[in-house]
Amino acid sequence: TSDYAAPEWKYDGVVGFRADVYSLGVILYQLLAGRLPYPHGDAGKEAVRREEQAEKPSYVARSSGNRFASLPLSAWNDLDVLCRIAIHQDPEKRYKSVEALTRDIDHYLRQEPLEAQTESVRYRVGKFVRRNRTTVLTISLAAAVTIFLIVFFTVRLAEAKNRATREAAATAAMNRFLSDDLLGHTDPFRSSHAKEDFADVVSQASPQIDSEFAAQPLLAARLHETLTKAFDNRSDFKRARQEYMRADDLFRQAEGPLSQEAVLMRLQRASLEARSFEPGSMAVARSLLQNAESSLSEIPHPQPDLAVWNLVARGVIGVLSNDASQANLDLTAALQAAQSLREFDALSRIRIEEVLAYTYVRLGKGEQAEQLLHELIDDYSKVEGSGGARGLRARAYLVESLLIQHKYAETIREAGLLYPLLVTRLGESHEAPLSILGARAAAEGSLGEWKPAIRDDLAAHAIAVRKQGSTAFYPIAMLSDAGLSQCRASNYAEGEANARQAFEQSRRAFGPRNALTQGTSYAFAICLIGLRQTNKASVLLDSIDPVAVMKLTGDSSVPAGLALAKGEIAYLRGDYATARQYVKIATPEFERADADFGPRQQLHRLQNALHIP
Repeated sequence: TSDYAAPEWKYDGVVGFRADVYSLGVILYQLLAGRLPYPHGDAGKEAVRREEQAEKPSYVARSSGNRFASLPLSAWNDLDVLCRIAIHQDPEKRYKSVEALTRDIDHYLRQEPLEAQTESVRYRVGKFVRRNRTTVLTISLAAAVTIFLIVFFTVRLAEAKNRATREAAATAAMNRFLSDDLLGHTDPFRSSHAKEDFADVVSQASPQIDSEFAAQPLLAARLHETLTKAFDNRSDFKRARQEYMRADDLFRQAEGPLSQEAVLMRLQRASLEARSFEPGSMAVARSLLQNAESSLSEIPHPQPDLAVWNLVARGVIGVLSNDASQANLDLTAALQAAQSLREFDALSRIRIEEVLAYTYVRLGKGEQAEQLLHELIDDYSKVEGSGGARGLRARAYLVESLLIQHKYAETIREAGLLYPLLVTRLGESHEAPLSILGARAAAEGSLGEWKPAIRDDLAAHAIAVRKQGSTAFYPIAMLSDAGLSQCRASNYAEGEANARQAFEQSRRAFGPRNALTQGTSYAFAICLIGLRQTNKASVLLDSIDPVAVMKLTGDSSVPAGLALAKGEIAYLRGDYATARQYVKIATPEFERADADFGPRQQLHRLQNALHIP
């Protein structure tokens, strides 16, 4: 038939042995590929003239997935050649006879070189090796083992000697730097500046690292990495950030753009940026995380601990950007992975648990957070003894877990005991004592103890401003809380001024839709209601997303608080029916025995005014 006929017979009427070779070649192609070499018909005499070739049968078989698709490439190489020579458009380039085709098929089956293949040493050696695989493998293996052992022990001894020399020199250089340039400045017998603050001394020594170890960027990077931990643990975000950036640069200089140590620096700096609560820091944290994850995807075999630190960074960013649910999942996965890795000591694992506990605080699950934190405090005391800095930091989180459970008296008592210890150990500007001061003020305000609440809020605000400036998260939050307490205490002049300032600073620094800005909107609105500026207050209340504020604070009473404020506005406008509806919404939350004093007092005042029993 036409599909199996040689082109010279179809177009020119020429008949010969090579036409038989063509027909047999088509049949062989069809057996291997599963279809004819020209399934859509030939392209006519012009195609013959151009000597257009059919697709390789190996390509067709793999594309269709037929039974020969799994043949190895080494087997297909000969079959492709054999088939395409048999069905060549030019009869002069085909096998000269059926016998020649048959011989090459026999050669293929015996793994011998084809007569039609290009002569080459590599091709014939390959065929020889496949025919005598066992003998060749045995001889090669014996030779390889002998050569390997000679090279291995020679190189091993040379490397060991060189490594020992380098490590000794590096250790000596580091010891000299730490002893003379760093610690020497704080030694009263060696320096006239021994009374300088240690952090200032470290900051002055930091630039010396780059000049002292200019020819050893990896060593310089590790020294800067050590300083990152010192400043980060002190909550000195500005100087820690500088050290992280320098260590990152030096690791990449020493180890290349995909340095795993540099990736670790970016992940840890991402956590720091999120914790700093500075304007724009969360965007920086997310950018660093994305950059680190991109680098991780390009590293063929990343260190196992990097996957854990990646989850930790995601968790810290999540919990501080109001996605505590996902953060809880990420940190749970990080903890499970860390427990199986030698790279994570007890303190590192406990630190992950500590941040995990904080996710429960942000989720409003105070009981779960309290239980986990008590366990962590016990673990810390086993590792570092009672009164250690890490245990004190865990107790700071514990205070916040007590606060969201409405255990206000217990919160105030624990904060009173803990705050002086934290200040002595970490300094008053550290994030832990600042959070304690804010939690105590919140508990005092919830009990209606306005004077101490205002005192603590304003003290925390002043400390935070000195540390971070007036437009960072903590100073804004503390000023807003102070304004709310002042207005609750009927000190509207100062309260409204503070609440307004906090609201405007947050809107400029973080944007109108940010959860902090919406939280400050509520405090500002309460002050405006007290001043009978109901229209402005109503606009502010309508702009608040209660879910976002609840995620930020862990306070489930936010919707009820908004309803109560709107109820008071309706009452002041004389719309008593609407006011009663809002009071009805707020009543279940604020009639509770553990409800905040301010909203409960406001509820009772409205109930009396509206004659609601």
